[in-house]
Amino acid sequence: MRRSTAFLLVAIALVAIVLFEFRPETVALARHARHGFYAQGAGLRVRVPLMYTSFEGPTSLGIVEQPGAARARFSSSQGVLILISKNLPGGNGSMSVDQWWTRTSESLARQGSRQTGTRSVSIAGHDERCYEFEGSFPGVAIWCVPAATGWIVDYAGPRARVPEFYSLLESAQAQ
Repeated sequence: MRRSTAFLLVAIALVAIVLFEFRPETVALARHARHGFYAQGAGLRVRVPLMYTSFEGPTSLGIVEQPGAARARFSSSQGVLILISKNLPGGNGSMSVDQWWTRTSESLARQGSRQTGTRSVSIAGHDERCYEFEGSFPGVAIWCVPAATGWIVDYAGPRARVPEFYSLLESAQAQ
């Protein structure tokens, strides 16, 4: 085998290993190269941080950060999931937001979670109240519910990323 062929095969193998070990990061970078740093869905335009990717629809918007195999191995980093929806989750359309929230928070308490904080936030001019829970799952879960009209927002991820989550929500713009 010639030296140039051997070098080419080694280079291809190294690129394949890097792409495999950093697959979520590669997907996120490709998403930003194609779509920029914003996602649109659920009537909002939201900033998408660098290592995050998104999925978009007319009534919902998801923003996800998942560490690749190499980053998870060295930083033990937990991923982040942010869901924003115009509608109540899972076929609860006949309920009011207050009824749905009462049922959801009672369910979280039965599962061993405890409320650790609350915070008011404005999403595209709509007032929301966010409730933070910890306990029966890794990291923190945050549910934001509208005061009148607005969005249902769900965050699952590490406590260290909570400030970034609130900053992302407060920078959202109505479409």
